[in-house]
Amino acid sequence: MKLNKLYNLAKQYISEDVTYEDIFILFKEIYDIDSYKLLINEDIELDENKIIPLLDRLTDEPLGYILSKQRFLKRDFYINKDVLIPRYETEELTLLALNDIKNYKYDDLVILDMCSGSGCIGISLDLELEKLKIDHNIYLVDISSKANEVAKINKERFDSKVKIELSDLFTSFKRRVDVLISNPPYIPSLVNVSSRVKNNEPNISLFGGIDGLDIIRRMLLELKQIDYPKLIYLEIDPSQEDELRRIIESLEIKYAYKFIEDINHKIRFLKMEKIYGN
Repeated sequence: MKLNKLYNLAKQYISEDVTYEDIFILFKEIYDIDSYKLLINEDIELDENKIIPLLDRLTDEPLGYILSKQRFLKRDFYINKDVLIPRYETEELTLLALNDIKNYKYDDLVILDMCSGSGCIGISLDLELEKLKIDHNIYLVDISSKANEVAKINKERFDSKVKIELSDLFTSFKRRVDVLISNPPYIPSLVNVSSRVKNNEPNISLFGGIDGLDIIRRMLLELKQIDYPKLIYLEIDPSQEDELRRIIESLEIKYAYKFIEDINHKIRFLKMEKIYGN
């Protein structure tokens, strides 16, 4: 089938869940066609049988799982259905932490990526700090052994030096941490998420109980086990701001904190910085 005809056929799959970008990426991946040829609809012949079954899958399955990879901070991370698909908001979270870390002075910097999933946060920080020649140790911790297997593949893919451990939060992980960063399960369980997300991505990584704070609440109340990190960065739901204020202000060690909007102007991140002398 001619490219222009096949591309027009593919565009019929566009919906609330399937974007133009999904179609564009799928064509590039399957046919190894550069952007220029796609944009001008070059009159070339393609085997439609290579892509039509994948387009059918795309109606119910996210592109990242179909291709077994997802772009994150200019790197292609391996993913499967044992881990969440990395999203742009989590790129923002990672860059937020990186920009702060670059300006801090540490003798022995220890970073913990908790609920690490594919490892995209911790591995990205590791590679960027290596480029900046900042000495560091980064730990990736997840409750899922299957998620850790995915993280190990990405560690090898990027020749990263992160350390990967299995633990239910701090149950088996007890050591000093300077920076805690996490994209934990935080969606309130009663929130109506799309069936495409709910039926494909691991629910244990999505939902955090009635208010979405089951994991985050435990994490904050158990900070003593990692010696109260100097900096904490969490991805959150906008509805959780008031309860998070209450939790933070009840902690034994005091933290300055602020809620930060994402690119869509929604409260999406919580940054906490330990106040010294208390």
